[in-house]
Amino acid sequence: MIAPQSDNNPWNYKFTWNPRNVVVAGQGGAAKFIQEGQYKYIPYNKLFRRTEIIKIDGYGEFEGYANRDSLKYRDVYGLEKIPTIYRGTLRRKGFSKAWDCFVQIGATDDSYVLEGSKDMTKRDFINAFLPYNPHDSVELKLRHYLKIDQDDIIWDKLVCTNCYLCKDDSQRKNKTQGSSSANH
Repeated sequence: MIAPQSDNNPWNYKFTWNPRNVVVAGQGGAAKFIQEGQYKYIPYNKLFRRTEIIKIDGYGEFEGYANRDSLKYRDVYGLEKIPTIYRGTLRRKGFSKAWDCFVQIGATDDSYVLEGSKDMTKRDFINAFLPYNPHDSVELKLRHYLKIDQDDIIWDKLVCTNCYLCKDDSQRKNKTQGSSSANH
């Protein structure tokens, strides 16, 4: 968890390990666990919407989501007969819903290579996953596609990532390629 004195962004999160691993966290098959004797499975495309709210005295509310295969720990720790085993990750409330936006557009899928990605700006990258529309901005397309209201706290988190609203990134591309930022 992020130290309270360092909690200075809308995500309430900072990368403390390999950023790629954060982006692909949850991939690699369905999350598996046992709850009250019932086997449960959550596919990756639903993982960040199937969360549990957990209150920790003195620290506030968090959301927990299942972390890959909890079942493999039964034998390792001699827990074969317990009715519930759930290995999870805690994030501040709201993180999972915002992160799910990237999952839903496909931006966290590393199973293929985007052609021309080495020359893309962050804005171009997000735009590559959105429907073509020569008249709408990347922001408008993203909000429309994901049904995000302009005043939604999720929007603040997405803007904070600078993935598509990064003016410096767009200006850099304009100077090197002599073109305008892609909105199509």
